[in-house]
Amino acid sequence: MNAVTIDPETAVLLKLVADARITNYVAVASLTWLLYDHVITFRDEVELVWKGSRWKSFLKIFYIWNRYFCAVAISLLTAQIRSDSVYANTPPVCYSLRRTDHLDSCRVFYWLEGVLCITIIAMVDSVLVLRVWILYNRDRRLLCFLIPLITIEVTVMLLVDLLVVPRAQGYIHVGPSLTGCYPLSVPKYLVFYAVPSLIVAFIMFSMTLFKCLFSLRAGLANRMPIVSLFLRDGVFWFLGVFVSIGATVLNWTIGKPTLIELTNTPSVVIFSLIASHALLNIKGIMSSDVVDGTVVNQYQSGNFNPRSVIFRPLAHLNSSRRDSDVESETDPHPARCYP
Repeated sequence: MNAVTIDPETAVLLKLVADARITNYVAVASLTWLLYDHVITFRDEVELVWKGSRWKSFLKIFYIWNRYFCAVAISLLTAQIRSDSVYANTPPVCYSLRRTDHLDSCRVFYWLEGVLCITIIAMVDSVLVLRVWILYNRDRRLLCFLIPLITIEVTVMLLVDLLVVPRAQGYIHVGPSLTGCYPLSVPKYLVFYAVPSLIVAFIMFSMTLFKCLFSLRAGLANRMPIVSLFLRDGVFWFLGVFVSIGATVLNWTIGKPTLIELTNTPSVVIFSLIASHALLNIKGIMSSDVVDGTVVNQYQSGNFNPRSVIFRPLAHLNSSRRDSDVESETDPHPARCYP
């Protein structure tokens, strides 16, 4: 039996079709994961976020913006990947390749995707700043370091997005039968787009780990719930960021140019999910009662109070504990008071 010969252009087309389908499947699966998480956490969201009258709460604003802006942005990007409308300025070539060095619509798409991802990452990192700020007793001096840190991160990512995308050496475009833009080569400095987020995540994780371990060693019972929560979420946060960014960097470095989009959508979804769950956990513990260091898991939106005992500075808690020890020594039957 004679072997079937395939001309080079058809072979390239078949490989491109396979890569495009993998990218589309991963993007749709990531969006489905995000929307499924919306469904399974909707009850907690209603109880902890939507109920109550504190609409000016930073936690509520951060949660709503992160949760729904990310869902809309990922939906638009996924739909755009699977739509050929953005490439309307190119002649439709069905089941054939079109190479162009000046496909402006492809550059616009990648630039827009970069800006949307930067917006989502900036919002997620703002949640990180909020967590660290709360953990460090809401010290305003700390904001003088954290806010410029996030500003530098966003600025560097925007510069990389603006300078790297125009350096792409042309694109391959398949006609309406299979949509999408596929660069012929990965820009050399694209990896620097992911570095700032990894650096910020490491700094925030180090600060969280230091403060949590210090508080745990101090043995302050009233502070244990929030410290344990922040430590657990901080570990999962850093692992999620490290794995997603690491996979993205590897894909950009050693992967095929036609698979450049493979890990982008999953990484952004992971960022958004971690931030949303961290905010829900903070709202949950702030809405619960703390009795002898134990969280009573009841949703009580009326108890939402940033000045709760679990957020008091360590010095205040130390003085309160000393006063309690003195009272217990002088009163044989002390009255127990809960926050």
